[in-house]
Amino acid sequence: MRFKLTSDVGTKGIIVKIPYPNAGSYSVRKGNDIVMPLNWGEEVKLDNAANVCGTNRYIGVQNFLEFYLTPGCTLNIIPRDAILVSVRL
Repeated sequence: MRFKLTSDVGTKGIIVKIPYPNAGSYSVRKGNDIVMPLNWGEEVKLDNAANVCGTNRYIGVQNFLEFYLTPGCTLNIIPRDAILVSVRL
């Protein structure tokens, strides 16, 4: 999927949240570069004021991806051949 925000001057950006029905994982790409996600977990929150285009997090238990999108920035969401897990000892 490709996302691009076209907006008037003055818009900082938006947070996009995509729910997924499966337990796969996804990469956010800005151009040819993969944008590394924030730490995995619900306690990490996206904030409109502090993030740049492409900042993202994936919550595997609830199966949703959130990312920050600013005007003029194009992001691609690509499925990864990986499974993210959390282990508690």
